[in-house]
Amino acid sequence: MMIWVIGIYIVIGSEKALFGVMGEKLTLKLRVKLIEEILHKQISWFDREDRAPGILTSVIASDIASLNGMTSEVLVTLFELACMILLGLLGGLYFCWQAAILCFLLSPIMIIGMYMMSTMQFGNQGGRDKNIAVNKVDNYERANALLSDIIINYRTVVSFGQKNVDYIN
Repeated sequence: MMIWVIGIYIVIGSEKALFGVMGEKLTLKLRVKLIEEILHKQISWFDREDRAPGILTSVIASDIASLNGMTSEVLVTLFELACMILLGLLGGLYFCWQAAILCFLLSPIMIIGMYMMSTMQFGNQGGRDKNIAVNKVDNYERANALLSDIIINYRTVVSFGQKNVDYIN
């Protein structure tokens, strides 16, 4: 029994580590691709309120990171589900064929349950409200955009010299 537990610990640990690395690589590739595409946009593309630098950095920082969690967690869950169904069927066939048939018949219920669990777990990711229209800007994004504009504009004023900073105060 102890060997069985150690084997499961090694398999689950390596599984989580491998899917974690895979998720981080996915996040890095998505961030690089998104930044490359943003850099190729014309200047007029940034004039809209929902494309302010603060909103774009928020998307790069949080939304893509949540995608990492969603993809790796869902894949790990599906992989574990498939392995447990296979082990259950093999164990049932070895010990009792009636248990194998019962496991096979109840496997759709387990699959539906895992799907419902992952839907509930990742349904409202990032604390965003689902009722916000696609073309409306979220209040957090607007505040982030305003803060980003203030910092960028302050840096511009500072770059013109100390006399301009004294004039603001």
